[in-house]
Amino acid sequence: EQCQLQPLEELVKDVDVPEKRQVQAFIVTLHKTPGGPCLGVDVDISDGTCMVVDRVAEGLLSEWNRLNPGSEVKKDDRVISVNGTVGCVRDMTEACKHSEVLVMVIERG
Repeated sequence: EQCQLQPLEELVKDVDVPEKRQVQAFIVTLHKTPGGPCLGVDVDISDGTCMVVDRVAEGLLSEWNRLNPGSEVKKDDRVISVNGTVGCVRDMTEACKHSEVLVMVIERG
């Protein structure tokens, strides 16, 4: 199964969903360092197409949250893209494990 790569501009935009609620999307960029803090996030991957945030723990993501008020990643947010990979949780989790720089598109709503 081939995963899709899509430009960030296509992923980060407000869209209307059938229930007439707004979906907000924003970009989180994290830089991992050898021996540095872990990502600090627990996710549910059972959907198969996105990672749903279960919990933000101490780590790079909680540091992002502290430094970016208004763009905090929260429980039930969805990671819909990691480094351009969309719709393939297996490849997104591999990117999280092995890439030094993570560009994640987070969706809420």
